[in-house]
Amino acid sequence: IHEFPRDYFTNQERVDGAVGLHVLCAVYMFYALALVCDDYFVPCLEKLCERLQLSEDVAGATFMAAGSSAPELFTSVIGVFITKGDVGVGTIVGSAVFNILCIIGVCGIFAVQAIHLTRWPLIRDSTYYTLSITALIVFIYDEKIVWWEALTLVLMYFVYIFIMKMNSYVVRFLERRTKNLSSLRNGVASNGELEDGCDATSVLLKKANHHRKPSVLMVDELLSAYPHQLSFSEAGMRIMITDHFSPRTRLTMASRMLITE
Repeated sequence: IHEFPRDYFTNQERVDGAVGLHVLCAVYMFYALALVCDDYFVPCLEKLCERLQLSEDVAGATFMAAGSSAPELFTSVIGVFITKGDVGVGTIVGSAVFNILCIIGVCGIFAVQAIHLTRWPLIRDSTYYTLSITALIVFIYDEKIVWWEALTLVLMYFVYIFIMKMNSYVVRFLERRTKNLSSLRNGVASNGELEDGCDATSVLLKKANHHRKPSVLMVDELLSAYPHQLSFSEAGMRIMITDHFSPRTRLTMASRMLITE
């Protein structure tokens, strides 16, 4: 208690009940923090991200992360410049463990539907969090931080922002590679059919000629063979206007488009 500035009450006054005022003040500050964040801070961050044209990944790693980690930041500032202690380290590491384990676990328990996770975000965040914690442990092992160690941690954060900036390109590359491998494994299409410069109608005809029963060819195969180029309605329209397919296939495609609309 001697590490923090003195308040307006003595130890005896706190024992006699003045500590209750501290509790009420803490509860009021928690309520005020929640009110300000929900009604003002989060909408301001959303407007900033919208005006700066930031993607959701970059916004989550910058403004949203700074907003959610503001308590840890001020706790560390108080711990370093006021109490001259290491209370900030436990706060930051403990908060990260709580966010990763408790919040995700509680959300999984009370989720009313199945939550499907993709591999790339899980591998990306888990790997980089492991590297960050490892670097933190190595730097604070000798119980002191020098300027180049602090600079290294800051640069690691900017590297993570750059990774989030390129996240959409990495996801598209991984999706395209996965679909290409699955197509080659199933013998549905060759590498020439999956090139970005090929025509969607020619892909349809080649795939239809490959199958003995063209009626089984549907829009899902076209979208998988022609990724990030056609929407569902565009692919369905191409199937409907291609005379090579049977009337049953074209009628089924029209029905699916009507149901989707």
